[in-house]
Amino acid sequence: MDARQNLATSHTWKVAQQILPFIIENFADEISLEDMAAQVGLSKFRFCRKFAGECGISPIKWLWHFRVLLAREFIAIDPRWSLTDVAFACGFTSSAHFSRSFRKAFGTCPTRYRARLIIKGGG
Repeated sequence: MDARQNLATSHTWKVAQQILPFIIENFADEISLEDMAAQVGLSKFRFCRKFAGECGISPIKWLWHFRVLLAREFIAIDPRWSLTDVAFACGFTSSAHFSRSFRKAFGTCPTRYRARLIIKGGG
């Protein structure tokens, strides 16, 4: 990669590189679009447009996807952990939203996913 391509690449991911550490550090809290935009010094509209242009997904959808991936990992680590506790630990504010998001991401509800893990692991 020549210097121009390297500069273009680093510029392209500028907003994402600035905000992703904040999101990852605060994923369990309620993070609003306003919070994220303020972190990078942009208006809400401009932040959304730039983030989506860089990542191909809106910042809120990225956050939800990150949370659901983390929830799946938590369930895999300890399937006996309450799904409500998993949901809240991952920043979901309701079990229903968690369940819908999980089903949309993985094609199965968290209860069935956990049950399969328990059966595979022997209890």
